[in-house]
Amino acid sequence: MTGLKKDKTQSRKFEFQSSKNKFPIALVFIAVALTLTQWIIGLNLITLINLIFLFIVSVVIFVNVVFKARLNKWLLLAYALPIFAIASFYIVAGADSGWGALSTGKDGFVNVDHYLWQGEGNFFTRLAGNILIVSPCVALASVLFLICKKLCDKKFVRPIASVLSVSLILASVALIFTCNLRAKPVAVDMSGGEDDYLKALNDYYNKNGVNSQSPNVLVILMDDMGYGDTSYNGNTVYSTPAMDFVGQEGVAFDNFYASYSVCSPSRFATLTGRYPYRGYADNVIYPTVTTSMPVCFTRLFNAIEMGGNVDGMLGDEITLAEVFKNAGYATGGFGKWHLGDYGEYLPTNQGFDYFYGSHYVNDMTPFYYVEESDGRY
Repeated sequence: MTGLKKDKTQSRKFEFQSSKNKFPIALVFIAVALTLTQWIIGLNLITLINLIFLFIVSVVIFVNVVFKARLNKWLLLAYALPIFAIASFYIVAGADSGWGALSTGKDGFVNVDHYLWQGEGNFFTRLAGNILIVSPCVALASVLFLICKKLCDKKFVRPIASVLSVSLILASVALIFTCNLRAKPVAVDMSGGEDDYLKALNDYYNKNGVNSQSPNVLVILMDDMGYGDTSYNGNTVYSTPAMDFVGQEGVAFDNFYASYSVCSPSRFATLTGRYPYRGYADNVIYPTVTTSMPVCFTRLFNAIEMGGNVDGMLGDEITLAEVFKNAGYATGGFGKWHLGDYGEYLPTNQGFDYFYGSHYVNDMTPFYYVEESDGRY
């Protein structure tokens, strides 16, 4: 008898399994544990773990479909649970309008033309946004389930299921870079103490008032500026007459220590007088929203580095700007902010009447200039 040996793998009938095999059931238990952890602990870091697990399950589904010509329904359940955990968590506990990385860098603001699509949004915008973001994964998994269960005896099922399983992997990867990673902070709320302090300050100055004798206050903060970088402090290489004038006519502090060696924490300490780690701001803060092109990897950084879902300087911190504002001053910020890019973290939600500048340094994406007042641009 002549001819090529028949490939048993290619001739194998596709099988849809409902049995409780050990490995798929183990994955389901892990998925249940991660779902509960997502809700109980409520941290963005758990979301990243859920996303990685989702990708692993999609690869397991691919291997089973392509190389073993089978699909176990418990694998699909293990895939579905993390999607439910992520979407439901950010629908309820999300800190933005719900559209994840499908929006632009300025969507942390409220804009009068698109007030529902930007800023903090509401329950329904978060519902719509999160459903949209997870819909490719849900649709592919659902179609894969229906085709494998209803048409498992058909010859064309295996190639179709193979294409769907590859697409499921790609959708799982895309979800990592598009899902929401902005949740309400898991931190002690100190806004009550802040309100009491600022009210007492405001009451005092309403009685005494800010008059013509009250000094103007100018704070100039530069990253990586050394003590001897101004001619006022002895620099003979170049002259800084404007800053020298401020030093000569104002108050000079001869002994000063920066609280941190990088920008965001140092700015936090300058504005609050507190150690950065006490406000979850002890690291460089990255953009929380970018466009998804080419890859918005920086939006993952805060979720890993920052504690308690904090994405900047929390709104219950008492800042210099808030103190001056409640003492009757007009306040403004110009230049680089680098303490958050949406909601309570915005400079005009931290005591500044007006802000013009950038929320980040120009080596971060997205980089933009914005004119801001009252949390709006």
